[in-house]
Amino acid sequence: MTTVRASSHRSPASMVAVALGVACSLACSLVGARSVEAQTLSNAQLRATFDARGLRSLTDRSDARVFALRTDDFAITIGAQRIEGRALAAPTVRTRADLIAYHYRADAFDIDVTYELRADWHFISKQLRVTPRTAQAMHIGEITVFRTTLDETPTDVFMPSSPRPRLGTAEYGGAMRFRDQHSLLMIAQNPFLHMTVDGSVATLRYTADMSWEPAYGPFVSDRGLIAPVALSGRRLPAHERPEWRSSGDSTPGLDEREIETFTAMVRAFLLYEPKDPLNVFVGWCVNDYQIDVGTPAGRAEYRRIFDQASASGAQYVLYAPSNSALSRREESVDDWSWEHVLWLGLGQQIRRNEWNPRTSPIPPSISEMVDYARGKQVKLLAYVYPVLPFSQSDRWIVPARSDTKRKMASLGNRALQDWLIEELVAFHDRTGIAGYSFDHTFLTFESSSRYAQWYGWRRVMETLRLRIPDIVIDGRQAYH
Repeated sequence: MTTVRASSHRSPASMVAVALGVACSLACSLVGARSVEAQTLSNAQLRATFDARGLRSLTDRSDARVFALRTDDFAITIGAQRIEGRALAAPTVRTRADLIAYHYRADAFDIDVTYELRADWHFISKQLRVTPRTAQAMHIGEITVFRTTLDETPTDVFMPSSPRPRLGTAEYGGAMRFRDQHSLLMIAQNPFLHMTVDGSVATLRYTADMSWEPAYGPFVSDRGLIAPVALSGRRLPAHERPEWRSSGDSTPGLDEREIETFTAMVRAFLLYEPKDPLNVFVGWCVNDYQIDVGTPAGRAEYRRIFDQASASGAQYVLYAPSNSALSRREESVDDWSWEHVLWLGLGQQIRRNEWNPRTSPIPPSISEMVDYARGKQVKLLAYVYPVLPFSQSDRWIVPARSDTKRKMASLGNRALQDWLIEELVAFHDRTGIAGYSFDHTFLTFESSSRYAQWYGWRRVMETLRLRIPDIVIDGRQAYH
């Protein structure tokens, strides 16, 4: 997420992206129900045992340290109904070589709780899947991924916390330490977590506060992850030293091995990781927004930028000049009055539904610059703000943060997500760009929960990556 080396999914929010294959293939890929006695999952690094309702122990094969659990429960609130796993009838259990799934029936819902251990993991994944047995929409409230009772009480607990809680973010999980220089690291794949440790009982939960329609398929929770760690005894400070200060908070935070384990958990779910750095020439670093490529002189000037970008070894250019043939700065509706440089200069027309990437002609002032860049072996990234008040539908329009008389679009709205995905794919395919630089991605509108908006934006990015595997996704100032 930097200016020069822009990697498609390097931001925390992007790295937290989840593969959804288990949710789609669970029913057809599991073998028949087996005995619930002494079920195990194991690989070269970890061994996990299970009883009739869930995880019972984790053994780190590197040093044979066993972490015993008395119980591991779950809970979820759907509408006004809170469903507690321990209150449900005994589940049926199905297994596969790398996972164990517990199937519960809860009134109008089927709930599957799946534990997974892949060959290269040093952690166990736990995930809830809710399938309604009626055609009615659900409202998903609080989700307790882990309610774990340990056999021993931690001597110390550290929970990394959000530096900006006003955004609705909270903890990032927690590390439970024990006397013998070991810990259990418990996290889930979103930044809205709340963790509590009361004696030997650890609870990890988050609140979705989002609607879910039957047409979306089963609701699948974010993965919870739990990993054993052999501590190094070297802890980093809980907070980074403030810029331009010689000293900072010396409160100890995560152990170096806990950081390594947390990092490995994140990397295990990356949808994309380039083998080499992606070198992006950022046009506004040469004030390209002051260049008017709607004129011959402006296009000549920008061709010199392409020349220099190519000469410096850049593969991509974040292309955001002014274009008086297509847009006007004074007609911009974003907070920074930069809408006129978006979507290669077509941003205002796209917002007003005056230009369609599938059918409308590409303006000569754009095709000329795309062709010239291609001749220099440079591809363009279009600059895009996802929450502008696109006029294609009023379903996603909400009051803006700074001025309620102004309007924006909320990423908590599924229709906006769907429209953005299709529009971004079509624009990419039609214009020949390499991808997008995203900014102005505000997730704090009052129309829906912070989590619902964050979830929606993650869904857009994940789907773009799956639809266009080699797309370049670059993040600017307010990407998340």
